[in-house]
Amino acid sequence: MKNKGFEGGPFQLLIAAIIMGMSLVVGFYLMDMVGCWRCEEMARAEATDFVEKISSVGDGDKGSVTVANVELADCIEGFYLIHVGMAGEGKCSTLCPQHPDQCWVLFADSRCSGRFLMECIDIAGSMEIYPDPEDPSPIASAAPAGNEDPWISGAEYAFTSKSYIIRIEKSDRNIITLGRP
Repeated sequence: MKNKGFEGGPFQLLIAAIIMGMSLVVGFYLMDMVGCWRCEEMARAEATDFVEKISSVGDGDKGSVTVANVELADCIEGFYLIHVGMAGEGKCSTLCPQHPDQCWVLFADSRCSGRFLMECIDIAGSMEIYPDPEDPSPIASAAPAGNEDPWISGAEYAFTSKSYIIRIEKSDRNIITLGRP
């Protein structure tokens, strides 16, 4: 009769261990997600800075130059520049309302969430962006071949290394070149 109180003890201990294990799994998942969000926010800040520098050169006079220091966050596969839309496609009206027919977009491919972080580059859609023709090894590569994602496969330029120092120059009225300083 005195030992009857201990009969439910092992079962209660098993339930407590299961609850504790599930709490740890959820806790580690949440810590991972917070790290992912923090990394994506750092990438978004980096992308915004890069976009603002391209926009300021695009708005400037011929010969305007600036230098951007671009660091890819650990969670980012790469930054991609893409020229979106021809008149009538309508994609730009949602991505860049100020340039509804044609626009330039910088986007980042996140490893941890699978989402794209997109930034509209506030330059005319008719503006052209090229690698520096005098640079023997262009700073940006072409988009990776064979990628199934239409955004990545359609990108004009891919920045997939961890760190870049990029000279952004308005070399003509409607031409921006990207090169090494």
